[in-house]
Amino acid sequence: MEISDATTIIKDFKIIKNQSYLFTVRHDSLSTLLDLNAISPYQLLFFDECQLFIGAICSLGALEQLFLSQTVAKFILLITHKQLDKLEYVVSYDLY
Repeated sequence: MEISDATTIIKDFKIIKNQSYLFTVRHDSLSTLLDLNAISPYQLLFFDECQLFIGAICSLGALEQLFLSQTVAKFILLITHKQLDKLEYVVSYDLY
């Protein structure tokens, strides 16, 4: 999925519960502001333009809680906590 705006509402991507998503940032701004409301629980892994891991955030809160994150990542992997239980760590990933 592509993020083309510097401010992005993730729930507009029609996130399906218990599925993971890879987002590619395709705008010229230095950073991206992510509105992460209404998609909890999840973990986001951030990668730079060379696909190197640069950080992670997670939300365990209720869907009604507000949550925003700003990042310079060019690739963002959203992983649900259900899938994260099976994942010890991310070594690498490929874009197709």
